[in-house]
Amino acid sequence: LCQLASFQASGTCFKDMATTLRMTCLWAVVLVAALAVASTPQSNVSAERILVIFEDQGILDAHSLLLSAIQEGGHSIVAAPSDDSSIRLEEYGEYLYDTVLLLVPTAEEIGNGAITSKTLAQFVDQGGNVMLFAGPQSSEAVRSCAAHFGMDLDVDQAVATDSSNAVDIPSGAHAFTTSNIIDNRFTVGKGSQAAAPILYSGAGMSVIDHNPLVTAVIKGQDSTVSIVQGRPSSVAGSSMVLAGVMQARNNARVAVFGSAEVCSDGFQVAKDGSKGLYGNAAVCRGMANWVTGRAGQLRIRDVQWRKAEQGAEVRPHSVRIKDDLVFEAVIEERTAAGVYRPFVAKDIQLDFTMLDPHVRQALKHTGKGKYQLAFKAPDVYGIFKFVIDYNREGVSWLKISEQVSVLPFRHDEYERFIPAAYPYYLSALSMLVAFVVFGVVFLHGNPGEGKQKAA
Repeated sequence: LCQLASFQASGTCFKDMATTLRMTCLWAVVLVAALAVASTPQSNVSAERILVIFEDQGILDAHSLLLSAIQEGGHSIVAAPSDDSSIRLEEYGEYLYDTVLLLVPTAEEIGNGAITSKTLAQFVDQGGNVMLFAGPQSSEAVRSCAAHFGMDLDVDQAVATDSSNAVDIPSGAHAFTTSNIIDNRFTVGKGSQAAAPILYSGAGMSVIDHNPLVTAVIKGQDSTVSIVQGRPSSVAGSSMVLAGVMQARNNARVAVFGSAEVCSDGFQVAKDGSKGLYGNAAVCRGMANWVTGRAGQLRIRDVQWRKAEQGAEVRPHSVRIKDDLVFEAVIEERTAAGVYRPFVAKDIQLDFTMLDPHVRQALKHTGKGKYQLAFKAPDVYGIFKFVIDYNREGVSWLKISEQVSVLPFRHDEYERFIPAAYPYYLSALSMLVAFVVFGVVFLHGNPGEGKQKAA
């Protein structure tokens, strides 16, 4: 057909036919291309981009197990030295990476000053994630970054130590174990290794102003102290934070470690005598999954409501007061493999609110991540909202708000006789009877007849 259209016709009629054929051929090519694009299978989970900034090649090689575990999760890793002046987080107004991992415990500048606490804070404000490793000799740039995310590193040269749980390591540095680890499967994973003691060597931290967005993941024990120049500092005991996380209100995530060795290869393969491996490998992998959104990431879909009656309209714009309503939604969590599975919890609440909640009840899990609640609409009309505000430690903040109008009854929908008004009906009826009796007596009675008989 296309070859026929390319022929040169001698007559006007044939020229018009050739033009028509050319246009038909062009539209056919466009349609075939569109169908080919539409039929191409799309991946459900896109590869997330991670920028790893390292201080030197040695520290990068020392964390090969952690980076391999991250890469196995389907992430794309780009590594750059801290003195690389070409490091950029954004270009043309768009961020190039989803997560930034900083292995720069003593670097005075990151990217020749291109990466600062301010740029990282802006990155987090736009939904980016950060994983930061510090240490006793952390530079001012690293301390400022940690402070921006709610973690205050102890004074310079201060080293966390614990004589009751000390462990000898080949490097000769102060090392100890701690079992004071948060019990949260989303943040640190689950299993026997995640519950094993952590081998630690580094600095202690504290949470700034008891920031509600910050959670201490690994903390010191009662015998843990921080020593600087032979004297203990003010950070000690279970108030000492060794690793913590922050989840911003936009669900961006940050993890700060007071040690650059806690997730190193040597600590991950270290063994606690006959008890097996320490919990470093499991906890570091779990925290990496959490920061990159492969754990504790919730989503809600198929939100709908309807009247309880059979065949009722789904998601109606309005309902009547005292209607029996049914609310349904599917809530899922993201796994380390990047797929979603049903999320099961007993503390998810639904608010049916107009300024203040008129109904607040727990949603019931009916299976496969589907939650349901049946309730009666309040005897108040106005603009109401279905609200789910689920904010728990370790999971992303889940909040939805769906609006619906609650209308009053029409004039012909009220009950003919209201039982609560029977006393008023009776009083009105008694008044009517009394008025009739009074009228009969007044009109037909003879008030003088009684006086004549008496006389």
